[in-house]
Amino acid sequence: MLRPPGGEWEAVGLVTRPTVADLPAGFLRGDRVAVYLPMGYMIGGYTVFVPRDWVTPIDLSVEEAMRSSLIAWMGPGGQAGLLRRAEVSQTASPAAGGPAHTTPAPEPAATSTPATPSSSPTAPTPCEPANAARTMPRESRP
Repeated sequence: MLRPPGGEWEAVGLVTRPTVADLPAGFLRGDRVAVYLPMGYMIGGYTVFVPRDWVTPIDLSVEEAMRSSLIAWMGPGGQAGLLRRAEVSQTASPAAGGPAHTTPAPEPAATSTPATPSSSPTAPTPCEPANAARTMPRESRP
């Protein structure tokens, strides 16, 4: 876990280099490590060189960290964990230490589409290529 001092944020990253001593001139020296920060949906990521004390080990495998990054750490059930108006109002009040005014998150739109992928044999799976051949169930064939 990467936690810069004085920051109110943290990022899950993978330590890819335990020292910077063997890097070419121009890199900052000292007790530093390289941390790869994958971007959501695996479009890419950044490698940052930071002081070792910014890094806190957590009990999470590389595989689970990458899997979670792939789905942008989406909440359980495929829902992105939207804040409700009451939650935004509570955290936005000056008494709660939040800003005096915050625009609330929009309510999710009502749809008739299920939140999970269809289990029909003709529906693509999340990892299936778009042009993959699919078979129709026998009862649906002409």
